[in-house]
Amino acid sequence: MSLENVKYDAFISYRHSDLDMFTAMSIQRKLENFKLPRSLHGKTSGRTKIERVFRDQDELPLASNLSDPIEEALQNSDFLIVICTPRLPESLWCAKEIDTFIQLHGREHVLAVLAEGEPEESFPENLRYVKKLTLDELGNETEEIVEIEPLAADARGNTLKERKKMIDDAVLRLAAPLFGLNYDDLKQRHKEQRTRRILTVASIVAAFFFVFALVCMGLAIRINSQKSTIAKQFHEIEAKNMEIEANNIEILKQSAEIIKKNEEISRQYRAEQLKYAETMADSSKALLTNGRRFDALYAVRNAMPDTKD
Repeated sequence: MSLENVKYDAFISYRHSDLDMFTAMSIQRKLENFKLPRSLHGKTSGRTKIERVFRDQDELPLASNLSDPIEEALQNSDFLIVICTPRLPESLWCAKEIDTFIQLHGREHVLAVLAEGEPEESFPENLRYVKKLTLDELGNETEEIVEIEPLAADARGNTLKERKKMIDDAVLRLAAPLFGLNYDDLKQRHKEQRTRRILTVASIVAAFFFVFALVCMGLAIRINSQKSTIAKQFHEIEAKNMEIEANNIEILKQSAEIIKKNEEISRQYRAEQLKYAETMADSSKALLTNGRRFDALYAVRNAMPDTKD
């Protein structure tokens, strides 16, 4: 597999240690997902996003000689992004990648990211020093090595949260030259875009809560209406219960009077029976005295209450 026909917006050079890899992977992912603010579309000849960023762990095909595909990727990349840490100057391979890219595209297309340490310990020599030709008074050319301070995006942080925040800003600094834009302009437009996005989300959330409040208000009105209906029904039932209770009391009162009258009638009936029995007893006694035994027995029999088996 050849990378000859694959075009890259940038090539990331880095050491394969934890922090360096984390920074390189984060920058690659964020650059490839970077969306240019709509207000800047007209300033980039219609280009609105970064297509591809080379990072050897993702893009490098299987090959016995890795220098060939890497050189092809460097040849096909518009920019070189160097992840600078105190471990980078120790890498001869990264130094070769930087030298090769500078020979192919020039030093002005090299972008540095300071991920750890101070510039003097993290920048490799081929980024810190350049050869400069000067003319003496006699017109003779002399070559001298001049120390420079390369422009670098700062991605350092003491915590993971700080690093992620600094990487976000570093991506803006890297994206600006990739689009041919000014960093301050891109940052301002990106900030405005983010503000609009936040306002849009806030508006959606506000609208949601407004609708939710209306729904809650409608439910509250409905609940209050049902509550009033239930209270009215409760009072009606309570009034009916009181009416029924009053009727029950009246029925009990009438029943008591009937029972009392029945008891009075029973008492009078027993008194009449007793009086009748006494009269029949006197009659029987008189009949017995007169020798009328059978009439006396008949009188006694009539004085006795009727019984049924």
